[in-house]
Amino acid sequence: MDIAIIGGGIIGICVAAYLAEAGRNVTIFDRTGICEETSSGNAAALAFSDVLPLAHKGMIRHLPKWLADPLGPLSIPPAYLPKLLPWLIRFWRAGRSDRYQASLAAQAGMMRLAEAEWAGLMARSGTENMLREDGSLELYESEAEFKASLPGWAARQRFGIGFSHVEGDALAALQPGLSPRFVKGTFVPGWKTVTDPKLLGKAIWAYAERNGARFEKARIDHVGAGQDGVTLT
Repeated sequence: MDIAIIGGGIIGICVAAYLAEAGRNVTIFDRTGICEETSSGNAAALAFSDVLPLAHKGMIRHLPKWLADPLGPLSIPPAYLPKLLPWLIRFWRAGRSDRYQASLAAQAGMMRLAEAEWAGLMARSGTENMLREDGSLELYESEAEFKASLPGWAARQRFGIGFSHVEGDALAALQPGLSPRFVKGTFVPGWKTVTDPKLLGKAIWAYAERNGARFEKARIDHVGAGQDGVTLT
């Protein structure tokens, strides 16, 4: 069986690597090249501790403020709102307590699996030297902001995610020169990054290629299903 992957970003590259390891005939199709677009300059983060679902109880009360803020986290063109409304209602319902807890457990489980699989792939592809384990530091400008974050940290703790709350000299030691407006912080040692996302992607692709994966530069506009497989055009 020949397998086609459309898109030569980090996801397509990793899928190709796993399929090539399994002895499959796999080809990546991309309009520009391997790791040449979004995956060439992303945040380079392996944020395995970020397990909190985006939809959560109480989020709806923040919507007016977010929508009124040009730099806020949410922007909806008024003309698009009627089309988006059914999805927004489903998103709001996903924040109910029972569904939130189910999503949290699912995301925590997926992150544990992702961390183990990434470690294995980096070891097999010889890219472990590109991994940085410096952790992350979340900062708070007030005691109220810090206290508002505590339920989220308690949820992470239930799933074995390590962290420590810091302030004063301990905070300054973690990040010298930090502005005094930050009164507290939370350090997450398990948060990882890579030195260069583009170089990592190309290195994993080189490993996949050594195992038989192929690349074809092409723009794919249509996937047609047939009795004997699919046709790409």
